[in-house]
Amino acid sequence: MHIFVNYMATHILRLKREPLNALIIILCVTGAFASGNNYTYIAFAVVFGIVGFLLKRWNIPFGPLVLAVVLGSMLESYYIQSTVILQHNWSNIWARPISVGLLALSVFFLLMPVYKLIKNQAAKKH
Repeated sequence: MHIFVNYMATHILRLKREPLNALIIILCVTGAFASGNNYTYIAFAVVFGIVGFLLKRWNIPFGPLVLAVVLGSMLESYYIQSTVILQHNWSNIWARPISVGLLALSVFFLLMPVYKLIKNQAAKKH
């Protein structure tokens, strides 16, 4: 079986880009429809394909976006849990040293690119 897959893969990879792209689009649309027998899934596939194309065209990395999608639900559940623990009083967050340390690190890492930008602009002026 592996020999057959390797044989087919070598022939597929020798194709020009245009027929290969057409084949990929056909398979994506077919797979989107087959997953739920609903035309709405095809629309979602087309919209997210356009979004992916625009992200690639504007050189926006996919990694942080995928990370946000994967970790977003966990972040939401932990936010709800911390709201319940703090009893809707966010001033209690300053009473715990671990949370203060993590907040300080978060602010540091959020401000680091701003600092580098300001430093680079100052270096360009001189």
